[in-house]
Amino acid sequence: MQKSTSTTRKKRGDRPKFKPANWFHAHQEAKLKIGPEPTAGDNVCTRLWPVTRDYYSPVELIFLCQSYDPLRMNQRPLWLARDGLVPLLWFFKMNPEPGLFQQQLLVHESLQSFVPPAWREVTGTYKVVNNPAQPARPATSLLVTSLVSEAYCSAKVLRAELDALKARYGEAGLKNLKKYCFLPWSFHGNKPEFQTEFIIEICRALGAEDLQPLSYARLDAMASFDGTEIVDLNENLLCADNYLVHTLLQRGAQLPHAQAAGTGGAFVSL
Repeated sequence: MQKSTSTTRKKRGDRPKFKPANWFHAHQEAKLKIGPEPTAGDNVCTRLWPVTRDYYSPVELIFLCQSYDPLRMNQRPLWLARDGLVPLLWFFKMNPEPGLFQQQLLVHESLQSFVPPAWREVTGTYKVVNNPAQPARPATSLLVTSLVSEAYCSAKVLRAELDALKARYGEAGLKNLKKYCFLPWSFHGNKPEFQTEFIIEICRALGAEDLQPLSYARLDAMASFDGTEIVDLNENLLCADNYLVHTLLQRGAQLPHAQAAGTGGAFVSL
């Protein structure tokens, strides 16, 4: 027996009128929640491993997506928020004003324009740079790292970063460098073909025959990265402070000179 359905059309004048709504705000009857679930921050950090791994810092580190209550942060005088743009916007949406928060918060300098006016008196910026006490040296190798995810580094940004890399070194210069890559994909939600296209773009730019992939175990076991330039492919949408960059810098690697130039402020050695 086949089922049948029928539809009726109302006159134009009978169409319902929709009122504009702010979908960030909860409707009590529908029991909607503002922002992500309490455990969403933990899930994001897990899926972004190893970028979100902890590292030693004299400045207190925090992922705001794991703690949406600014009042809890009064226990330390200074906090460095490792969040990217999306979790940072959620934090400020849920906390449009600092309220009883009386300490200082640092966000990545690329995100400073998204800090609400009410937060600007208690918010500064940070940037990861090379140690100014160590003289800059010509790179002898490159290490390309990223999480293969559209939410972490889109195809458009990937091509732009690779074009800038080729322009900086030239074809002959790239040919003379040792090239390594560490490209895990631990964040879900990609189109099936994205991982393949991501790897192909890097191989085209750097030469597949010269590119040596590294497992995390091997990367973690390598004692020295002297003379290695870090190419961190990250749009800062999810995480703006990459553990991998810190651990590589501590073992002698360096950031591109233009990217690492300091512009005042206090330098903190990690």
